[in-house]
Amino acid sequence: MNFTDFDEAQGLTAEMVRAAYERLGYPLRDCSKFTVCAFLGNHTHHGKGDIDFAVPDSWDQDDNIRPRRMLDCGLQLAASIGDFSLQGLLRDINPRWRDRPSVAAFQAHGGWKAWWIVQHRNGCLEIVKLAEYNGAVWPTHDDGQVASSWNFQGCWPCHENGDRSRWPEREGMML
Repeated sequence: MNFTDFDEAQGLTAEMVRAAYERLGYPLRDCSKFTVCAFLGNHTHHGKGDIDFAVPDSWDQDDNIRPRRMLDCGLQLAASIGDFSLQGLLRDINPRWRDRPSVAAFQAHGGWKAWWIVQHRNGCLEIVKLAEYNGAVWPTHDDGQVASSWNFQGCWPCHENGDRSRWPEREGMML
């Protein structure tokens, strides 16, 4: 399975991957060949000893799959070495739970008609509808009234039956 098949890859950036390699103990190091490669484009190298990870600046070019394959192999190897699943590593690199949706994300997900999974501070999950009020997004009560506080530690867009959906995007960027 390719890393781009996971929802956790949505919004992933080269900077996030580089920071994760640093946290895993694979510091930035000089490229042994060239900093710009005809196959990878601009990229960096991270590693120690015989282990080397190349992180391309971009991997979403349809006409060149090498950067995506190179990054996929590196992420698979890092997950294996760190005793993570690939999805677990991506969750660590790119946490998907957001503190609160932006107004743009709220509107793009369907506004007041859409459902969201929210995580209470005690860890319990609930499916709720949200509302825009005074330039921010707020939860609503069963009677449709807007709540006066945000008591959640995270949220995620979902379908009516509770299946998580992808974060709304604009021009490839998560809102």
